[in-house]
Amino acid sequence: MTRRLKIIISGTVLLGTTAYIIVNRTKMKNLIKKLNIAIDEETDVHGDFQDLATNKIFSDPSSYRNAPASQKLTSAKAIEYAKDIHDAWSIWGDNESQVYTVLDSLQYKVQLAQVEVGYKSLYKVSLYYDMKDRMSKAEMNIVKSIIDKLK
Repeated sequence: MTRRLKIIISGTVLLGTTAYIIVNRTKMKNLIKKLNIAIDEETDVHGDFQDLATNKIFSDPSSYRNAPASQKLTSAKAIEYAKDIHDAWSIWGDNESQVYTVLDSLQYKVQLAQVEVGYKSLYKVSLYYDMKDRMSKAEMNIVKSIIDKLK
């Protein structure tokens, strides 16, 4: 491979990576505006968010078993959402906006509980702990804001 070809390939990869980062930042900013979420970077969200670990959604999702059928997702849809969230995780960088979009599409706590059950059955780890391990304080603030809006 010639030196010129190596430079062209490297430049193309660098340009593509830069474009990807810019597009994802723009998508995330637009989603945050749409959700009307104020981000407070100074808040220790991991401490604030810890109450969700003991919340029934994550600690005992089966407690939502008796929720009205009109509020529930189909099992297939809950698994699809769990996969969508898991697909957002990458060694090259996580796609938090994909996680926000999935969570924002939920309307009820029972639906999040169903996604939690599906996530745990597929990946043998709690969705809560994966989010807590992978997300920054600001990102967890966004997640918490979205979850707080669920009925």
